Amino acid sequence: TLGLPVTTPFNDQVIVSVVLQGSGTVTGAAGYSVVTSTATGSGSSDAQTVVLAHTVAAGDGTTLTVTATASSPKVATALVYRGVSTAAIDAYAAGSATGSASVGTPSISTSVSGDHLVALLGANAGPSSWKSVSSPSGLKAEASPSVGPVAAAAYDGVSLSTGAAGGLYATAASSGNLVGVLVALRPAITSYSYDSQGNQIGSSGSGVTTTM
Repeated sequence: TLGLPVTTPFNDQVIVSVVLQGSGTVTGAAGYSVVTSTATGSGSSDAQTVVLAHTVAAGDGTTLTVTATASSPKVATALVYRGVSTAAIDAYAAGSATGSASVGTPSISTSVSGDHLVALLGANAGPSSWKSVSSPSGLKAEASPSVGPVAAAAYDGVSLSTGAAGGLYATAASSGNLVGVLVALRPAITSYSYDSQGNQIGSSGSGVTTTM
């Protein structure tokens, strides 16, 4: 069970990463959808990363429970983003590596400037496995939970241009079975309406329309 900020308002986007030892099926609470699920295999030395997304709605509460069919060690991370579109997922890519100290993904392309880039990493390589993310540049570490041999990490930043954002390249502290996912979250864009004299009479964005 994960805690969410008490003041999480409607239309915030929640991105959840679940990293498992081996593999299994992961489900979130009502309204959470699986963006991608990537595994290096199904053995005890393998790793699986499942990414879920959700738009905050009335009645969500301040906790989130995710369940997995596997009884092996697992870690979960929830990140809450404000100022992104309710159609949040602009692009994503996933990659995996076995017996390696690094992992990468194919390049992704953003459709608008200002996308939030989120790198979600999973490893079955021992605790504190992750050292750095060198691509895309400028991403900052947000979380790095671990339990037993399973370690996760989350990095994020903003893409200031439209088009190719590059792929994810991340380095671990030791060799193991690794999974990396790079997600681009589309920003909320506010549009304005005007009357025939050029006076602003309304605006819309993030699921809210205002008439003046």
